Amino acid sequence: MWWIKKGTFIVFDKGYNDYKQYLQWSLDDIYFVTRQKNNSKYKSLEEFELDEKTDNAILKDEIIEISKDKKTIKLRRIAYWYETHDKVYEFITNNYEIAPEKMVEIYKNRW
Repeated sequence: MWWIKKGTFIVFDKGYNDYKQYLQWSLDDIYFVTRQKNNSKYKSLEEFELDEKTDNAILKDEIIEISKDKKTIKLRRIAYWYETHDKVYEFITNNYEIAPEKMVEIYKNRW
């Protein structure tokens, strides 16, 4: 996408789900974060160890693989316990550098 600069973050709700687009953004160094769809099928490849500085609400930080239409994409999946809603939220992103808490904050502040 020529109008989106490299390094830009796109944040959107899980209603938009296009793994082919996610792959293209990854190839173009455009980052995204969204919630994972409840019925998403994926394979866990690697789980990152959470250190003592990680917020206790972060339940999991891992690399997953999703295959769709003969294409495979590796993404980062973050599971987060949102106490106010008494619910676990799962986020996916193609950014592996930002702390999981910050990724959740980026999503929360999307509006």
